[in-house]
Amino acid sequence: MKILGLNIGHDAAVALVVDSKVINAISSERIIREKKTNVLNWDVINYVLHPNNLTIDDIDLVVIGGSMPWTNFVKPYFPEDKMEFWMFGNNNPRHNSLEPGYQLYEGRGYDVFVNTQFYQPMLPFKQEDFLPANIVFDAEDFDGGAVVKPGWMINHHTAHAASVYYTSDIPQCAILSVDASGVNGYSSSAVFIAKDDDLTWVYSPDSTIGTFYNAMTELLGYGPGLTKSGTLMGASSYGTPSKVAIEQWRKISQKFSNRDTLSDDSTFNIWAGAFLTKEFPKSIRQNIGRDEEHIEYRSKGDWAYYHHYLTHHNERTTQKVFDHAASVQYVFEQTLLEMVDEVYENTKGLNNDTLCLIGGSFLNCKANYEILKKSKFKNIHLYPACGDDGTSVGAALFTAIKMYNEPRIYHTPAECAYTGIEYPEINQGIPYNQKVIAKMLADSKIVAWFDGGSEFGPRALGHRSFLANPCDPKMKDILNSRVKHREWFRPFAPIVVKERVMDWFDIPVESPYMLYTAPVKQPWKVPSITHIDKTARVQTLDREMNEKIYDLILEFEQHTGVPIILNTSLNVNGQPIVETPEEALELFHSSDIDAIVINNRMLIK
Repeated sequence: MKILGLNIGHDAAVALVVDSKVINAISSERIIREKKTNVLNWDVINYVLHPNNLTIDDIDLVVIGGSMPWTNFVKPYFPEDKMEFWMFGNNNPRHNSLEPGYQLYEGRGYDVFVNTQFYQPMLPFKQEDFLPANIVFDAEDFDGGAVVKPGWMINHHTAHAASVYYTSDIPQCAILSVDASGVNGYSSSAVFIAKDDDLTWVYSPDSTIGTFYNAMTELLGYGPGLTKSGTLMGASSYGTPSKVAIEQWRKISQKFSNRDTLSDDSTFNIWAGAFLTKEFPKSIRQNIGRDEEHIEYRSKGDWAYYHHYLTHHNERTTQKVFDHAASVQYVFEQTLLEMVDEVYENTKGLNNDTLCLIGGSFLNCKANYEILKKSKFKNIHLYPACGDDGTSVGAALFTAIKMYNEPRIYHTPAECAYTGIEYPEINQGIPYNQKVIAKMLADSKIVAWFDGGSEFGPRALGHRSFLANPCDPKMKDILNSRVKHREWFRPFAPIVVKERVMDWFDIPVESPYMLYTAPVKQPWKVPSITHIDKTARVQTLDREMNEKIYDLILEFEQHTGVPIILNTSLNVNGQPIVETPEEALELFHSSDIDAIVINNRMLIK
């Protein structure tokens, strides 16, 4: 069966799954060239179809794992007999799914997309993981060239859970999904039990901690929570959690349904931020005519809290705000640790001492490491596309395996991470020479690296990367000044060969997706990948996952004695990671880079 999985909303994405195997998957931002875009179009859809000699007519089902009212290109239509569910089962009572006057199209169901926020069906209201739907492409041309395919709407957190479980070879586990969906605790967190091919929702932790973290990213002036929450995580290492954070974090992390007042999530987050930081909430309207630069800064990007802030964005690198960031990170970590302990106790006897973590909140590498070291679970498993883009894969796999009884297939780390299409060799440059590139890296040159299919998820994992020398104490500043142009306090990451990881980092497990921050054992030898708190966001690598980078690291070790290279994403600040060879060449020629490797060719300035 050929299934097309979609995520509609921020981190829009498409995945092609054939006979329960992920063939290709891509985030729309890589094609549209706009970070976190909600846009889907035929260019994105055909990215996964045409290289596999398919068209939309060859697809059996189209399924959606996350949907919001931000596109007119794709709309789901529902059967008439589901009308009552969508009227009264909606998880967001401020948006009714069906309104009087919505037109019933013959054979296509009701148009329930307009003015509807889809994180549905939400399991606490109806014990359904999915609902049937007709998926309409080119929906604005409904009476003309629209393409209608049969399909399903998959519960948002069910799709998250399916992405991490059905790609693994884990026989039995618990799954915790946490993100910043907002609205209420049920739409932002969920717990599942999985065994063999079965995936079952158990309960919701009723937490909106992910929404709080995003809100604080904005309220402290770091930028929109959707795109800059990782910046707050990096800043937190420069600060110290406050006494309020350490002693009273539960006041902020309380379950949504336990709040006596301020039940609106936005209002609660502003109060919680003020309580935590002791900063008085300010309205941006107060600045009109007095601080136009501040207003201009906050007008850029998708801010959820555009009209309010706690600290001015010009203060975001002060010690005061670093301490606030550390307090937010502390509350976030403690909340997740308590949540994980609760999951362990509530699923005891069913979890096989194994926990899968999924949802955008688990892109927080510092929190993941705390869970790895402190939770009662013996095994922790993650998926590279933790965010909403991964629900495109999860929705398709859930449909294939759970609903249509197709066999579950194990996906290797490489098959999970590198889901982009392959591009032909360029006709420029000279043949790739490992020894030359390794020597250039040892001499502190900057090398752009483009190899094979692109990564799925936000991390560059050695197919779309800038590579550099981690031993050079100036390399972090060199990369920022010459290429990346991002905040000075954000760290760069290492790739280390798996067999040597314990010599260099305190991390007792593999980390193929760069989703753990671990202490560095010899920080003085690798200063440019060592953060202020003597940690690094580690990617472990074996030859099976990426033979070319693996062998390059060993060659680099011959020059430096260090089996590690610095790795950061192949983009400049504010731009998506490059997707095509043409984009990589443009970046090479327009940036201060010393060399570029594109598959089996290289160019040197």
